[in-house]
Amino acid sequence: MSDKDLNAWVEGLPAKQNVVIVSLLGWKPDGTSEYSFYGFHEHGHSWQEWLDRIHPGSKICVMEFPTTDFQKVPQDVLDAVAEALRRLVSEKKVVILVDSGGETRTKQVCKFVEAVEDFAS
Repeated sequence: MSDKDLNAWVEGLPAKQNVVIVSLLGWKPDGTSEYSFYGFHEHGHSWQEWLDRIHPGSKICVMEFPTTDFQKVPQDVLDAVAEALRRLVSEKKVVILVDSGGETRTKQVCKFVEAVEDFAS
């Protein structure tokens, strides 16, 4: 995904304050970093560094819980993500849970925390 496309996605977020992106991005099954598909990674930046540089006033925070695409999310990672989600929701943060496609890992986390995916957006 180009920085331009990622920037358009960020611009479309429902709020620019109190947003936390909970990322499950990590690796493809062959070991390829999922971040290698993003322009900011080519320049040696993390997603958080890119956000801070491109959207300096937004205060969007990225929490990373690396996982492997198409594989079961390990129990310790599920537990850590669930704890983070509970805390963030109690703090009234806008939480966006992402992986590369949203079907495998995000679905596992949503099921684990008994959340309902919103397909209306």
